[in-house]
Amino acid sequence: MKKVKFQLTYVEDPNSIETHTGLSETIEGQSQPIREILVKFQRGTLEMDIQMPVYYDNIDDFNAVDPTLQPDYDIIDAQNDLIKLRQQIAEKNALIEQQKLALSAQTTSESKDEQAANEVQQ
Repeated sequence: MKKVKFQLTYVEDPNSIETHTGLSETIEGQSQPIREILVKFQRGTLEMDIQMPVYYDNIDDFNAVDPTLQPDYDIIDAQNDLIKLRQQIAEKNALIEQQKLALSAQTTSESKDEQAANEVQQ
């Protein structure tokens, strides 16, 4: 039958205690109290060796974040993006058609003017 250890019946085993046998990595006189570290953090003057490392991945445009790489991006977001893109494409195509019609009307009126000028010269 197994014995259950409770807080009152627990006896610490001397072999289970962790002991540090290596050299200490602390430097004398360079410890800082928590309050001082927090104040420096709030001011933004915390030394770089204490802060988290910053990695730069050579992306020059920080506004060009790909939303599809976000962890909360799902199939519904993809469908919404597809609908928006189709609407934008339809708007662009309509604008192109308007510009083509305006250009063809302009070239037609210019060709009529040229024909009238040629008839006057003859």
